[in-house]
Amino acid sequence: MNHSELFKEAVQFISSYFVPAIKRQAIGGRVLCRVDNQKCLDPIFVEMLLDILYERGYHVNVDSKISEVPRRIDSNNFQIIHDRCEFLFYLF
Repeated sequence: MNHSELFKEAVQFISSYFVPAIKRQAIGGRVLCRVDNQKCLDPIFVEMLLDILYERGYHVNVDSKISEVPRRIDSNNFQIIHDRCEFLFYLF
């Protein structure tokens, strides 16, 4: 199975989410990135993120916290629509 588009998204994701945090927190030697993007619900995407960061020499721990945050009500069936992810990436 070819995941080249997903890989490109993972590289862009690292550039937009992790690199700014790494630049801000690098002096301390540890970086905490809190991510609430729905893409992180895809386990293949998360594995790609981890693989790329490991290749660059980072030791990464990831912790997922699934929580339901009400965002809106569906006007067709009046159900509450939730956002459901928050991931913490610890880079050493």
